[in-house]
Amino acid sequence: MVGYSGALKRQVDEKVHFVMARILPLMKLPKILVNVADLSRIKQDVRMQDYYVLSLGILPEFRNQGLGKQLLKQAELQASETSCRSICLDVTFNNHAAQVLLKGRGYTVVCSKTTDRFERMTRAGGLHRMAKTLNS
Repeated sequence: MVGYSGALKRQVDEKVHFVMARILPLMKLPKILVNVADLSRIKQDVRMQDYYVLSLGILPEFRNQGLGKQLLKQAELQASETSCRSICLDVTFNNHAAQVLLKGRGYTVVCSKTTDRFERMTRAGGLHRMAKTLNS
């Protein structure tokens, strides 16, 4: 599991963009820009007061043992400890098991987005942003 506050994400994004602008070969730039532009159409910004879970995965042989619930619980604890008001993550349209897990922990779909290109490239349909308000 990888997660961080919206404030930290903004700091990291700025540094990554600065470094990438210096190292990308110009001839690869148009293709990269098309990919970034397409992803930016479906990805949602992370508010400063949110905690964003970038990645959470369980290997198939370890699923249905409560590990996903425990990882979410840990992420929610970390989010609370960093004074975040809510926690959010993106889930593909076709990841029904993750959606069931998240809904069971009180998460709701706050936005859904896709593009034809994203669907063709990933066969995942699109992305749901799921979020949960944290108790202070």
